[in-house]
Amino acid sequence: MSQYALAELIDGNRSSVNAWEHGKNPVPLDMLGKIAEALEVPLSWFLDGLDSPIPGPVSPPPGVTPPAPRGVIEGAFRRKYPVLGSVGAAAIPLDSPDADPDSFVEFSDELYMRGRDDMFAVQVVGDSMAPRLLHGDFVLVVPDLNFRVSDRCVVVSNPDGCYLVKALKRVSAGWALNSINEEYPTISMSEPGWKMVGRVVGLRREKGRGRYLEEGDRTGLDAFG
Repeated sequence: MSQYALAELIDGNRSSVNAWEHGKNPVPLDMLGKIAEALEVPLSWFLDGLDSPIPGPVSPPPGVTPPAPRGVIEGAFRRKYPVLGSVGAAAIPLDSPDADPDSFVEFSDELYMRGRDDMFAVQVVGDSMAPRLLHGDFVLVVPDLNFRVSDRCVVVSNPDGCYLVKALKRVSAGWALNSINEEYPTISMSEPGWKMVGRVVGLRREKGRGRYLEEGDRTGLDAFG
């Protein structure tokens, strides 16, 4: 796990994680508890000494496949998220008229972030991110106005207040919004009126007959798979 990824999970910053890792600063006890939770080990493992074996994962109930922290999630406990509308290359507003206020979609509980009850889902419209994201896919979003990691899927707001899903890219002039589909233009984040909404952490694609493909990464979904 990268220092940035751990910092995201514990609501900290990378510089602090770096200082702890290299022994420059002691780890505060409250942060140590968050680290233990993020790494899925008991707090006592840190307090008793690192020479003790790392405990294995808790066995799930029979018939449940343990979810992976990233990549394809074949089976897991589920959590419902509100579908706030549609998002796509056609500049569909987040609060589009076809949005159902009582609509929810399920994602793996593995993608839930403690204290982030503002997470929401939107449905992809259009083909700007194909084949990574297809028309009709659901994406799970963590609001994050300051998110800046290259090659991750993000939701942004354009000058008209409409919401799009794009691939964030670091360029010499700053940050750009790319589409996987080359028919769509690249947009500079420095242009007036463009704002970050949040990072995409989950993808759900219906396969029919109750089957679906689900993929997730709490640090940000890779825009290129």
